[in-house]
Amino acid sequence: MSGGVTKSHLYIRITKCASRTILAYYGGSPGFLNSPGEGRSPADRSLLLPGRHQAERDSVFFDDSVSTFTFVRNPYDRAVSSWTWAVREGYTGASFLEFLKGLEGILDTPSAELSKRDLLIKRHSLPQVKWVTGDGGSWACDFAGRVEWLSGHVKIMNQLLGLPERALPLKSLNTSRKGAPDYREYYTSESRTAVRSIYERDINEFGYSFDGPPPMGVMEYKGKMAACLEE
Repeated sequence: MSGGVTKSHLYIRITKCASRTILAYYGGSPGFLNSPGEGRSPADRSLLLPGRHQAERDSVFFDDSVSTFTFVRNPYDRAVSSWTWAVREGYTGASFLEFLKGLEGILDTPSAELSKRDLLIKRHSLPQVKWVTGDGGSWACDFAGRVEWLSGHVKIMNQLLGLPERALPLKSLNTSRKGAPDYREYYTSESRTAVRSIYERDINEFGYSFDGPPPMGVMEYKGKMAACLEE
């Protein structure tokens, strides 16, 4: 794969998908539009996340002169991470299954009608597709790597963005389950069904399954079609 010409690029943040690690890695790179530590997404307005001149800020996601990229994660793994984060922060004392049973209602409720606690849970649990699509469902990202292959996909992403090779190591930040069991150990058949219902589009769109290995390729979005790019 040949590298492109460096141009402005913007990272679209998806919560519980290594966003702090990615922002720290790309911060200061040539043409990087995110302010230090600032993730951005078309979902920010609906989640009541702060931002001045939001309409003007939103237009950058669909600007052909800007390359936009994100990283996605297996929804079954991410759901466990969202729950363990909520438990750690004191936002829930529910079991994983009970947390999932309440989550669908939180996600379906307009953000302005939620309590502060439930709004924070929504921000950390919103389906990944909703972070990277704008009004009408148009794709806001040009490229999507995978958290499961983070180091390798960052190398591919740098080529796609026209960035030089970087010696800076990827340092994992804000890990919710450091040293914890494999995500599959948290599941019952009922909780698997619940996650499949809540995150069906994420599972289908990004090609994940409960037991299978994560797909290898970086996804390239042109219009509404996705192509797979391999090293």
